[in-house]
Amino acid sequence: MKRSLLIHALMLFWISSGYAQQDWDDDDHQLSMTIPEMSLISIVPSNEVVKLEMELPEAAGSEPNAVTGSNVHSGTWINYSTCKKKQGSYKKLMVQVTSGEIPKGTKIELTASSISTGKGQRGTPSSTVTLSNQQQVLVNNIGGCCSGKGKNFGHQLTYKLVLVNLDELEFESPNTFITVTYTLSD
Repeated sequence: MKRSLLIHALMLFWISSGYAQQDWDDDDHQLSMTIPEMSLISIVPSNEVVKLEMELPEAAGSEPNAVTGSNVHSGTWINYSTCKKKQGSYKKLMVQVTSGEIPKGTKIELTASSISTGKGQRGTPSSTVTLSNQQQVLVNNIGGCCSGKGKNFGHQLTYKLVLVNLDELEFESPNTFITVTYTLSD
């Protein structure tokens, strides 16, 4: 009797589970996602004119541009946000002079600090570059990341005006303006 009851219970379970499966229904739909490739940069503070000055010598016979601090500026930061395509290359931050000329006999050195703010694969600064009208890599190996937004975030930029050759020093006006352009590219 127990065996017969067990067989009947199993058959009822098997039959009821067969009927339950017939009542099941399912459906599906597609999900579309848009993830734009982005490369955004900003210089902080924006619209600031970086002022570098070559100082007069203290006395006749002394060389101008003694290290007093007016030939160095470290109050500018560059922030960025990027993402890359699957298996895409890392990005790099390029810099170049796009208008104006650096006076003969001088050079402007630019250094980007290491970055400790933000998230993701933030870039690695290259060594100090000497600004010119040719694009140069300032920061490389930038992956998907954000640097943080505002002053004291991202890479701190240090500009330094250096007297290279006093004999070659030439300028048309005591105030010279140049435009420095940054580009984030693959």
